[in-house]
Amino acid sequence: MERGTSLDRIIAKEVLRLNRHLPERRKTLAELLEERRPKVVTRDGHEHFFDREELELLASVLPRFMHHRLKIPILIELGGYGGKAFVRGKAETRAVCEILGMEWSFRQESVELNMLEVRELRRRLPTTTQYMFSVDHVIGGSNRAGSLRRGRGP
Repeated sequence: MERGTSLDRIIAKEVLRLNRHLPERRKTLAELLEERRPKVVTRDGHEHFFDREELELLASVLPRFMHHRLKIPILIELGGYGGKAFVRGKAETRAVCEILGMEWSFRQESVELNMLEVRELRRRLPTTTQYMFSVDHVIGGSNRAGSLRRGRGP
C-alpha cells in the first residue's frame, strides 16, 4: 500500500478512535503513590483509577530510582501479526519481566509477549496496564516491533 493514501488516513483515524481510552498524560509510579486516589484522565475525558495494591506491587519489584521512570498505565501495544504484543520503555519492560518472572537485561528497552503472557499480565495488573492499538503494523509503517526478538532490546 502506498504511504499517505486515503485508506491509510482512514485506518490511522480509526486506530486513534480505538485508543481514546488511553490517558492524556501518563503519570509516574512515584506520582501515583503520592495521590490519595491515584488516577489519570483519558483522552475522551473520563477518569481512570488505579488500584493501590497494583501500584504497591509494581513498587516492590522495581528499585526506588525507577519509580520516577515507570509510566502508568503500562501500555501493551497490539496491532502486529502473529498474536504478539509489545511493551516498550526500560522501566516498563523491567516491571513486566519482573511480574511475569521473565529474564531481562539493563539495556533492554522492550519486550515481546505472546497472548498467554498478555493474559497473565492483565490478570495481575488489570488497572495499571492498558491495550494500545498501533497503526504502524496495520499500514506497514516502521514496524519497530517486527524487528525485535523475544526478551531482547532493539
